[in-house]
Amino acid sequence: MYDKSLSRFSPEGTLSQVEYALEAVKKGGLSIGMIGNKCIILACERKAVPKLQDQRTIRKINRIDKHIAMAYSGIIADSRSLSDYARLQSQSHRYSLDICPTVDNIAKVIAFKMQEYTQKSGVRPFGLSCIIAGFDEGKDEPKLYLTDPSGQVTMWKAGVIGKNSDKVLGILEEKYKDNMSEDEVLKCTIDAMLQYVEAGSKNMEVVVMKPGNEFNVVPDEKVEEIIKKVEASKKKDDKR
Repeated sequence: MYDKSLSRFSPEGTLSQVEYALEAVKKGGLSIGMIGNKCIILACERKAVPKLQDQRTIRKINRIDKHIAMAYSGIIADSRSLSDYARLQSQSHRYSLDICPTVDNIAKVIAFKMQEYTQKSGVRPFGLSCIIAGFDEGKDEPKLYLTDPSGQVTMWKAGVIGKNSDKVLGILEEKYKDNMSEDEVLKCTIDAMLQYVEAGSKNMEVVVMKPGNEFNVVPDEKVEEIIKKVEASKKKDDKR
């Protein structure tokens, strides 16, 4: 009864359709966002694709503007719709005000859109959570936001969404330190991914963001190199 209506609360005080959307997120691939000293690392689990499919058509990390990126976990089609909407709003902001939108502004725009779909008739909530990251124009302070299907938006130093997110967040809480270097954040992020993602660069998509609109996809060779270092470090610790 309660799960047939989008806007009717259950006796437990929950919206069943939103709860179902959250379950879709939990079954999605693991995604991590982590802030370092003047850098942001975004890493996502890359699912295996059929041999004849063009892998470029499915990307887990998308650029919203030259200084903002979005990673997600959940339904792919929903991510395309939401990222296109965010791009449109970003360009509209530039056209109307003649200034770049802030990361905070775009995160709230995405969250408001997600919340809107929890109370409209004839629609369903977005089945994904997002990590919105970037640097405000002319500034070098990294910013990282998380949104979920309910429309909640929160700011983080290191955030995790998708499958096993609670367990990976626990790992990051132990290892995270303020002002970590780019190499340290990369190693920490990939190490956390390896706990629940099959080892290998083909199973990960990693991006490094820096001030000045830098958006660098980490080559598979470098990811593989970091994986080997992490595994070698673990073997040394086991011997001790």
